[in-house]
Amino acid sequence: MGIRKSLLSGRFIIAAILVFLSWCMGMTKPLPADDWFSKFMMIQGTTTTMHLMLVFSCFSGGMGFCEEYEKKYYRKIIQKKGIRCYALGQIGSAATVTFGACMLGITGYLGVLMCIMPAPEENVLRWMSEAMFLGSWTIEHYILVALLQCLLNAVLSALVCSITIAVSAWLPHKFTVLCMPMIIFFVNITVATYVLKLPGIFDWDNVFLLLVGGSNTLEIFLGKLIFNILFWVGLSAILFMYKVKERYQNE
Repeated sequence: MGIRKSLLSGRFIIAAILVFLSWCMGMTKPLPADDWFSKFMMIQGTTTTMHLMLVFSCFSGGMGFCEEYEKKYYRKIIQKKGIRCYALGQIGSAATVTFGACMLGITGYLGVLMCIMPAPEENVLRWMSEAMFLGSWTIEHYILVALLQCLLNAVLSALVCSITIAVSAWLPHKFTVLCMPMIIFFVNITVATYVLKLPGIFDWDNVFLLLVGGSNTLEIFLGKLIFNILFWVGLSAILFMYKVKERYQNE
């Protein structure tokens, strides 16, 4: 399914609504009026929110190959466009649709959050940001970070969906695909970081969660972000292309 059809499909709308609801779950617990720290952290979300977000956002674009594999439709596309074009199209379409669903859902959540829970006052905001070694924030900083965190969450969802598409070439089952985003996220924050002790540039917490990791300079932050996009999308495309080619030749 192409990008345009995917964006206009009911699955895309459902995915965006589910992402929105998963973030809104954090607002169901009443907070004391003076608990500004918890309110401050609501622009980032919890680990549970991240897991649900990744699953729901991948629902719109992560099962493309599974459906085409079941109907053997992927063979017709490969015969017409070639394996490389098919692989890049699948990865690009899945990542774009997932990015859109996540952005739409979280933007809606932020809109509701700003309406029912106004931003902290300037003095409270400055005290909290300095206590967390984030510098001295203003209301403009708070809104900008909330929007930037929304963008980073959408990028992370798109990267995880790209990896999920690559895995689906090995395990073309819809249930497995829906389980993969949580597994991929767990493997990254545990195995890659604590077991293999890979450099911090591979740690998604450090790259994509502004209030947890982040960088001291804009150049380092952008460098980490661009590296992760190119590395994971490129690796996913190569792995997906390799396995699809093998299936195409052997079936």
